[in-house]
Amino acid sequence: MIQYDLFGDPIVQPLRRRSSADPAKREKANRIALGEAARDKAIDRVEAAAPEAWKSTARDIVRRLATTGDRFTADDVWAALKEAGAGSPPEPRALGAIVREFVRARLIAPAGWELSSRPECHRRPVRVWEGRRE
Repeated sequence: MIQYDLFGDPIVQPLRRRSSADPAKREKANRIALGEAARDKAIDRVEAAAPEAWKSTARDIVRRLATTGDRFTADDVWAALKEAGAGSPPEPRALGAIVREFVRARLIAPAGWELSSRPECHRRPVRVWEGRRE
């Protein structure tokens, strides 16, 4: 779990991996840890701002897609949210927080990348997820 100081900045603990005598490697590892902590803090922030009803609907949709064992992307989740009439949260990146929950619970796993079919995504690469069949 990441701890934050009084200003909301992540407290980065020294890495417990094999120590490297190379200061450049240590500096890079510390930058990576800071980036990961900042990412997690941002995801937590957008999740907190999302309406509970939207998060509940998004979780139900990701759970349904995950239990099929088939592959899916965020595009599939957004299409199902639209079909369900759930709308969008104030910050669309809140979907990342929902997906993160399922990854951490090992209910979905990365299965590659594909180009987004959503026009607003400008054909950027999106992660393909594979669900665990129940």
